[in-house]
Amino acid sequence: MVEGFLSDRLLIYCLSPLVLSCVVLAGTRIFTTLRYHREVAEALHGSSPRYTPPHVPYTIPLLGSTLSFLDGNPGLFWKRLFSWYPRETGACTVMLGGRQLHMLFNPLALEALFKHRELTREGVIMDNVILKGLGIEPAMAKKFFGHGDTTPMPRTGRNPQEIHTWMEQEFLLKSERVNELTANFARLLRDHLAQELDTSPQEGRQVDLKAWARSRIFRASTDTIFGSSLLQEYPELEEDFFEFDRQFLSLFFGLPGFLSRKAYSARDKVFAGIIRWQNKMEEVTQQGSKIVPVDSIDWEPIFGSRANRVRQFYYHDRGIDVRTRAALDSGFLFGLSSNAIPATGWMLMHILDPSDKERTLYHRVRAELEQVRRPRGELFDSSRLVGLPLLNSIFYEILRLYVDALVTREIRDPLLLPTDNGRQLYFPPGGVIIAPSWVSQHNPGSYAGPRADQFYADRFIKPDPNTGKPRFSMSDTAGKLFPFGGGKTMCPGRVFARYEVLFSTAYILLNFDFDVLGYVDEKGNPTTRFPHFRDSYPGSVVVVADGDIRVTMKKRED
Repeated sequence: MVEGFLSDRLLIYCLSPLVLSCVVLAGTRIFTTLRYHREVAEALHGSSPRYTPPHVPYTIPLLGSTLSFLDGNPGLFWKRLFSWYPRETGACTVMLGGRQLHMLFNPLALEALFKHRELTREGVIMDNVILKGLGIEPAMAKKFFGHGDTTPMPRTGRNPQEIHTWMEQEFLLKSERVNELTANFARLLRDHLAQELDTSPQEGRQVDLKAWARSRIFRASTDTIFGSSLLQEYPELEEDFFEFDRQFLSLFFGLPGFLSRKAYSARDKVFAGIIRWQNKMEEVTQQGSKIVPVDSIDWEPIFGSRANRVRQFYYHDRGIDVRTRAALDSGFLFGLSSNAIPATGWMLMHILDPSDKERTLYHRVRAELEQVRRPRGELFDSSRLVGLPLLNSIFYEILRLYVDALVTREIRDPLLLPTDNGRQLYFPPGGVIIAPSWVSQHNPGSYAGPRADQFYADRFIKPDPNTGKPRFSMSDTAGKLFPFGGGKTMCPGRVFARYEVLFSTAYILLNFDFDVLGYVDEKGNPTTRFPHFRDSYPGSVVVVADGDIRVTMKKRED
């Protein structure tokens, strides 16, 4: 009898944590579900002129929706969410990693959000990208950004904050400088491909097109910004960089090294290679008095562009250590290559899609490109190139379909944003708003033509009201299409990135002929489907393809 009593007590003792856990989980689910229904009713049918974004229900305290949000299938979280959550609310609040984050997807509210120039994302960028992703020490980050430092720098007479603005506005956004970068990129890509064109066998060469293009464009764009010295010192950079790119977002979670070995190893490998190059840069910058003003040369092989030259001298003058320099240059390289190159790959694959047996789109694009073609060896007019309606429509359709960006804003004061029903969304101070581009850009109600989850080359082409001719148009896309971000935090390299993608696509299509053989998967094995998204975390920006198309390329004869 005593033994039975003890065994019952032991059983209860063993089961009590499990029972308690079940009670907590069930209680959390019931509470968050009841809260959700109350808040949705207020959002859709309430009489108050303002409402807060309804909270998405969850079961596990603090963890909330984290696991489903981090599912590697791009867009899957949103597809599941909107199978039952009403889009009409315009926003929702999601528990991610112990923090309530406001997801905003109402176009009118988004348009208003991007106009609030006082809102920033500095804390998010500093914590996730600078400290966790790039592993920069806080003291070095403070020295680089120079917040609050009003001391003029000797070379320019500007303080650190002014220099950051100057570097962005003068060397990445100014039309004259963008044209300069574009001309140098075009020249370098042409030169890199010249030998390939001259040695192309008569019967052609069989390649996987996206992978082939990636290597050539990466070399040309890296040489354009950083100079040819970087790849000469570190020829393995391409493979190492794209492996780091694949692992980069996992570093944002701040997991210890033994739980993210691949990510830390990839980062260390890239940094080690760039440090070798950085040491050579430092040898040159120490000759300061013998070097012409930092922004006086448009391009040369050691420093590359004006933009990089100014950065390298700024590192030197601020006393930035070599490891931090390598990290910051890796971040610059991310902005340069991790989006424009995959976007070019998607463009080429859609234009040469094997399922288009008549190659209709390919012939339409080639015919349009003939308008800017010049005699062999001469570069075409970039100003005319970026005005071609079909090419631009395809470019923005690629961004609409394949960009997965999370545009963030930190709320420091109470914020009200308008919605379509005349009411306002209220966001309390201390929170973070995230505008997920995937939700807005895949919204079935936002775009005419074929379904929003399908590629449609003519989606951004409309007839000119005066001539009836087709023209490229971005009308009615405010708050619906923001692949480069929005407001004052839009990507500073967006203008050059667009030129880079359009020029690369045009130059390849005009200088080679193609026999399209079919689809291949990520391992190069033949398959029957068009490449899909490779697994990636939300916020990867341009999602990489999980396959390619195999073609036979040969030099164009006419």
